[in-house]
Order: sequence, then C-alpha cells, then structure tokens
Amino acid sequence: MDDGEDFFLVDSKPIEVCRLARGKRCKMGQEGDFSKVPDFGYCASQNIYYFGYKFHVLCGLSGVIHSYDLSKASVHDLNYMKDVKLEYHDYSIYGDKGYIGADVQLDLFETAHIRLECPYRLNQKKWKPASIP
Repeated sequence: MDDGEDFFLVDSKPIEVCRLARGKRCKMGQEGDFSKVPDFGYCASQNIYYFGYKFHVLCGLSGVIHSYDLSKASVHDLNYMKDVKLEYHDYSIYGDKGYIGADVQLDLFETAHIRLECPYRLNQKKWKPASIP
C-alpha cells in the first residue's frame, strides 16, 4: 500500500439499484454472468431492506481509498476480506461489527499477517474494548 500507512479501515455501504417493490421485475444483469446480478439485502445501520449491491471500501487513516469492490447485497461483509488477504500483507485493519469472525481473523493473520480488529458484541465471551489508533 502507499504512503507508509500501517492502519486501515474497512466498511461497506448499500447501493440501491431500484425500489424494493420493483426488485423482482428488474432486468439489470439478467443476461450473462449471474454472479453479478443485483440481489435483495439488509443494512442494519440504516435499518432498511434494499435491492442492489454492496460497496466495500478499504481506506487509510488519511482518508485515501486503497481498495474497493462491488458485490451482491446478499453477500456477507467478511467475503471481501478474502480479496484483501491476497493483495496486502503485514497491516492492521479496523472494521465494524459486520466483520466479527474469529476463524476469519485467524486465517487473515496466519496467511497474510493482517490483524483484523473489530468491536466485540456485549454478549460475546471474552469481550474487550477495541483499541483504535
């Protein structure tokens, strides 16, 4: 990555293609590769259901975007981290509660020495507050 940054933030944002009521009639992406067809999803932070895509972003603490990806709305946020581990090594990445997963955190650290830090839920065992730089 650029500029000697060691700490990065990862998050996702819903991209709505059309209104929810028109989702079943939407013809966008119906021809060709079906893995890229928009889908129904739920955004917990905005408390909405939507039809479209999910935009994943990895940016540095300075605000510069280093990596991004577009996926179906139904795809979990942790699947983006599989792409990150192929491109980056020896960094600390901070995400929200959508990136909680002990097995994924362990896999990232073992394969690419990436520390994925995210706040634990209050009802989780071994809860500890996250340390954000």
